[in-house]
Amino acid sequence: MSYVIHYVDPAQGSGSRVLPMKFADKEVALDNARMLRRSGFRISRVEGPHFEVSGAAVEAISARSV
Repeated sequence: MSYVIHYVDPAQGSGSRVLPMKFADKEVALDNARMLRRSGFRISRVEGPHFEVSGAAVEAISARSV
C-alpha cells in the first residue's frame, strides 16, 4: 500500500506530474503535499488505497493546519 502526490510544477508547464516517491502512511503523504504547496507547487491530488483527496481539499487541509 502506498500513497502518491500529483502536483503541477510551474517550471515544467501546466501538466500534472506524479511525485516519484511513494509514502506508506497517508498522513506523511499529506504532510509532504503541504510542504510542496508551501514551496510553490500546486497539488492536484493525493491518492492511495481507498483514498483520494483533490487539490482543493489539500489546500483546505493546509489552511487549517498552518
